[in-house]
Amino acid sequence: MRQELEESIKGLSGDADDIFAKATMTPQEYSQWSIENNRSNAQASLKNQRVGVERDIMTSEAYSTDDERYEALLKAHQEYRNGLAAIDVQYDQQVKDLAQSQHDAQMNIWQDLLSRTGTIFNDMAAMVKETAGESSAAYKAMFLVNQGISVAQALINTEVAATKAMAE
Repeated sequence: MRQELEESIKGLSGDADDIFAKATMTPQEYSQWSIENNRSNAQASLKNQRVGVERDIMTSEAYSTDDERYEALLKAHQEYRNGLAAIDVQYDQQVKDLAQSQHDAQMNIWQDLLSRTGTIFNDMAAMVKETAGESSAAYKAMFLVNQGISVAQALINTEVAATKAMAE
């Protein structure tokens, strides 16, 4: 009963925790916090259900012996443990999905950055080629930088393709 009252008191704040978390955390931190908060809330809700079921078993007239009551309590406890395990499996999958999503976002940023940098250096190399010629040291340096960017782009593209293939 006391636990139910404490939950009711906590409920008075509404979504204040969520609002403060959004306001004070980075999107990545908020995503992680939200997953953990949802897990904690699911566990607390399941615990409250278990307590209610146990109370009902203890006060019910449906059980004629203590052994029957004990068996019902054991069954309720096993179902509770199964529920906790399911919450943990769901949490683990959400954490993995979040990590994958953040990895994909980071790879997309790197892909975009390298693509833009490659375009800029390619244009600069073309200008140096026109003004100083292909045999100039400046053009050769620009050409090497552009080749380095191309290699980096290939590595990032390979990582992105491998990640997508593994996800499918």
